[in-house]
Amino acid sequence: MPTVDVTCPSCGTVLKVPEDSIGKKGRCGVCKSVFKIADVVGEPATPEILSEESVLGWLAIPDEEIERADREQKRRRPRPPDAADPLNEQTPATRPDKPSQERPLKPAEKPASVPEGSIQLDHVDTMGAFFLFDSALLYDDDFRTCFPQRCILCGTPRSLSVYLVVWSSKLSDRAKTDRNLHERSPAVRKLDELGGLVGKDLLKVLSRVEHMPEPYCLPFPYYLCQSCSPLGAVVTDVHATADGQKEICELGISSVPQAEQFARCVCGADSEVHRRLREVRQKAHGDAWLILPLGVRNRIKQWFEQKDDEKFVAYIPDADFAKAEAGSGGLVMTDQRLVYHKAMANVEFPLTDEIHLEPKQKGSRQLIEISSSNSPKSVRLAAQPTYLDQLRSLISRYSRRAGKAASN
Repeated sequence: MPTVDVTCPSCGTVLKVPEDSIGKKGRCGVCKSVFKIADVVGEPATPEILSEESVLGWLAIPDEEIERADREQKRRRPRPPDAADPLNEQTPATRPDKPSQERPLKPAEKPASVPEGSIQLDHVDTMGAFFLFDSALLYDDDFRTCFPQRCILCGTPRSLSVYLVVWSSKLSDRAKTDRNLHERSPAVRKLDELGGLVGKDLLKVLSRVEHMPEPYCLPFPYYLCQSCSPLGAVVTDVHATADGQKEICELGISSVPQAEQFARCVCGADSEVHRRLREVRQKAHGDAWLILPLGVRNRIKQWFEQKDDEKFVAYIPDADFAKAEAGSGGLVMTDQRLVYHKAMANVEFPLTDEIHLEPKQKGSRQLIEISSSNSPKSVRLAAQPTYLDQLRSLISRYSRRAGKAASN
């Protein structure tokens, strides 16, 4: 059934819902608010292979957790957490939620001790969202607990480890010359091992960052799941003001959706900072390239170079690679070609060719064999058969466009 994009009026999240749900009530899977599904913000959603929901979920959730979730779904049949939940008109408008220590601050809440306008959004680019604030704000415990307890890259609340923001430019001279110390991972420990502590209770058990002056040594925790790398997740810098009286901290978060959640918590849902980030995220919603995590994009760029006149459509990871290595190999699709990469080699299939896709199985491995009418080569992508129909649909759509462009 065709789906459409609607915007939650409470938190601004763009959700995919069945087309026949328009006019009915729905519940947002992010903020849990109930609203009438009526505000269509885009054309019927295309079956992109790596949507924000499916791709990031694949990167973040271990296989055993997926299997456990599937068993639980068969028993309880819960609603998907990332879609608007169509409700019967007789269903009460609100339902009590079970308390969870993983849940971030509600959208309307922000630390009362953080003054309005003390956090500024400097800029947003392909590297992420960058915030500016006075270094004195680091003395505020409420501010330093504003990161939601979700992975700062993919947003999952599962299998989290606690990391500390490191202001590298404030490291002591000895630490800067100690390469091992400088490159040491800032991970503290797994969140579960800390007994589910949150807020100031969590700060009390975290040590200060060594070899830094105050307030930069004060623990400022954020979170990463076991499948995401800390490399580039958070970027920091410190600048002195022109008069030399203050120091301004620059905090960059590479995932724009998670930067938006941070802004909701620290600035409030009605703030200008949150509004700007929400607009950026909504504009990027249909951009399949920007949906991919920064680390995945960087790995893909090692073997794939996009042409000036082509559009990136989708990426299918190769299941022979570990989830933390997503982007190292797999299949990239543009509106002009398929590019398969593995074992340091690329194989291309122009969409002007007649492309054939066949499901294969080798032992326990599920494969998709890709070949074309004008190429003697064929490749086998290690991927679940569920991708097959989606890939066929995309190839059918874009091959017609490529054929028309070639004839012109």
